[in-house]
Amino acid sequence: MSSESIQLHLNSRYATYNADNTFDCIFELPLIETPSQHTILLSVQHAIIPYSFYNINSRNNKLTIQETVVDGNGAPVSTITNTLYISSGNYNAYQLASYLATLFVGGRMAVSYDVIKNKFKFVNTTYNFKFLSAFSTCQELLGLDTNDLYNTSALFSYTSQNLINLAPIRCICLATNLQTGCVNNNQQSEQNIICSIPVDAPPYSIITYKNTSNFKVNLFDNNFNSIVIRLVDDTGLPIDLNSQFFSLTLQLDIINFVE
Repeated sequence: MSSESIQLHLNSRYATYNADNTFDCIFELPLIETPSQHTILLSVQHAIIPYSFYNINSRNNKLTIQETVVDGNGAPVSTITNTLYISSGNYNAYQLASYLATLFVGGRMAVSYDVIKNKFKFVNTTYNFKFLSAFSTCQELLGLDTNDLYNTSALFSYTSQNLINLAPIRCICLATNLQTGCVNNNQQSEQNIICSIPVDAPPYSIITYKNTSNFKVNLFDNNFNSIVIRLVDDTGLPIDLNSQFFSLTLQLDIINFVE
């Protein structure tokens, strides 16, 4: 069985974007045709992706809290409900704790980070409070449960029930318009992933990938002239590179399966 290889060096700077998103690219290429007794195997040989996406963004930045005003006997008088938004960016735990405290008028909520337990502690100096889970999107970030959470003592304090997670994007999947047969258990009907890249670099650096296993997928086609590449996380949601560009090297191995 003979083979011939072609490498395609792609830079998203020179692609066509779907809805002006640099993470969703159409690469138009010269037509590659093979005879009927041949097949094309596709692989990602190398990729360079900027870590320009944020760990807090419009999908996970909303916190809704309800505070209860009580009288001198501790009886509820009224409630104050506020929806707070965390500005998009890359935060570490200490930076996020400090920022959260600034969202409350009058500094009435102190937020501290316990590095030993990897949890936040919230202390309200004025009111009883609870986080309204149904109207919030930052539960995983702050270690909050999916149920409404009340402060648990007369000191109006609450400590994260779960560990906080400031790395919601653990890997970058390259999704295509092609059927690759690769299964993502979160989206089993869309078998279109050609590569999964671990996020193992710090923010604002470069994530690099090399195909050490030389994994390939069979396109079961004799023609190749374009490919769509979308950067998504392991849940299938798009990864916003904030207008930065990525590059990758694809390899086409053209296999003659009839000698």
